[in-house]
Parts: sequence; structure tokens; C-alpha cells
Amino acid sequence: MTKKEYYEHELGLADDWTEYLLKHSNLPGPRANIELMQAFVEMGSEIDFIPLLDNTPELAPVNSPEEFLAFCGTVGLGELVKSDDPDLVRIVRENLKKNRLIKMDQDWVARLMSVLKSTE
Repeated sequence: MTKKEYYEHELGLADDWTEYLLKHSNLPGPRANIELMQAFVEMGSEIDFIPLLDNTPELAPVNSPEEFLAFCGTVGLGELVKSDDPDLVRIVRENLKKNRLIKMDQDWVARLMSVLKSTE
């Protein structure tokens, strides 16, 4: 069982996804829980993602579990991949080149890169 599959299982059992995300974000720390984010994004829907965007920088300081909520909501909505902002697109493109993301789920990275190429 991969880490992502583990988190999919755990989220399926959780009564409150937001609380679970906060508790298992790995923040504060050196690395957010990318596998949990991916599991949440694949299981959730717009109704799950939008409330997480209320975690603005004022409410969710850098390296806080609340920042992880905003991250999950943003990725879930897919706002950055199709953005018209070239700086955001560049940030997404560069992050998708990171080995830990490719190692985690090569197909997911390839799909997002394909979306980025189609918007060029």
C-alpha cells in the first residue's frame, strides 16, 4: 500500500476531513504531506475545496497546518494549472519537475504537465 492509498483509506474513515488534514499536514516542518494532499484532492470535490480557500495568509501563516488547508483547496480546484498568470504557471511547472512529486505519482505529474502545455 502506498502512502497515498493509506491516506485515501484513512480519509474514507474520517468524520471530518479538515481536522484530519490539519492533524496530518506535517506542518510546521520541512515538508508538507504531499501524499495526503493528493489523496484528498482525488477524493474530494469543489464543495470540499472551496471552504479551504478561506485560509488566507493572515489566517494561515507560512509553515502552519492552516496553510496546508489552503494548499489542498488550491490544488483541488486546479486554480494554478490553468491560470492566466504566467508567474503562477511557471511556479507550478517548476514544482512539477521535483523528483519527490514524480516519484509519488508519475501519471499525475504527466497529466498536469499536459494541461500546462495545452495552455501555452
